[in-house]
Amino acid sequence: DKFKSILDRDDMMIVSVAYPQENVLFGDSIIQCEAALLWLKNKASQELGITVNKIFLGGHSQGGYVVTRLNTMHQTNGVIANAPGPINLVFRCQLEENGQIQSGAVCSRLENEYGTTSDNPNAYFQRSLLNFTSDFKSDILFVQGLNDSPIQMNLWPTFKQDVISCSTCQNRQFVEIPGGGHVSLFESLSAKTEFNNFINSH
Repeated sequence: DKFKSILDRDDMMIVSVAYPQENVLFGDSIIQCEAALLWLKNKASQELGITVNKIFLGGHSQGGYVVTRLNTMHQTNGVIANAPGPINLVFRCQLEENGQIQSGAVCSRLENEYGTTSDNPNAYFQRSLLNFTSDFKSDILFVQGLNDSPIQMNLWPTFKQDVISCSTCQNRQFVEIPGGGHVSLFESLSAKTEFNNFINSH
């Protein structure tokens, strides 16, 4: 509904993917998300009786993580990621282990599977957004409010620089919203404009 509310055209259908988050390790639900994308690419026209001319991926927060990761796997007409994360699970889960922030299901499940971030940092990093900053198959627009959570803003410059430095990526565009929070894409007029300009130019 939030994406529909900022889209300035009515000739597009939004397909929402309800990927599992309960009782799965963070990142494993990429399988269901990829399946939905492949269905759109290969089956949707026939099964829905429509013509699919273009496919865009859009995601917010963990959804932003998913679409960024899918962009390393399959080509589409473009990708929009708002405040994608978690950027670095080593950093995030270490804060939880140290009692600096409240524990959550994502890090607890990873710890049950791999041990702590000190025991097995690579296992945490492999599932982090920072591990998916190359080989983008399609142009991508990142939107980030600069008044997002401290964890996000601590890691955002590193992620942004890694993406800028990518030599195996299609075009990357960054829209940063001064004073904007975690949902800047849906609240900032300039972000909404850039979102629609991106879609209309692809």
